[in-house]
Amino acid sequence: MYNDINEAVKYLDTLHDTYTKVSYKTNSLYRACEQLLADQTKLLNITECIENRLAYFDDVDRFSKVKYYYYYLVFFIDFIYFRIFQ
Repeated sequence: MYNDINEAVKYLDTLHDTYTKVSYKTNSLYRACEQLLADQTKLLNITECIENRLAYFDDVDRFSKVKYYYYYLVFFIDFIYFRIFQ
């Protein structure tokens, strides 16, 4: 009977150690996931800021194309005017 109780106590100690290890690993995994979510949120905010800044350059590019076509049109009109009236 004493050996059975002693064996049960050893089994419970092993079970407790295993539970402690699993609990530690689970908590570590939880903290790592929380950190990854925080990093993801931060990166999404940075991405949004970069997209906003890049949109500025897209607008500048579109404006420069419109400006180029405007100058081309003015040059073309001046050319036709010169050819007709000269």
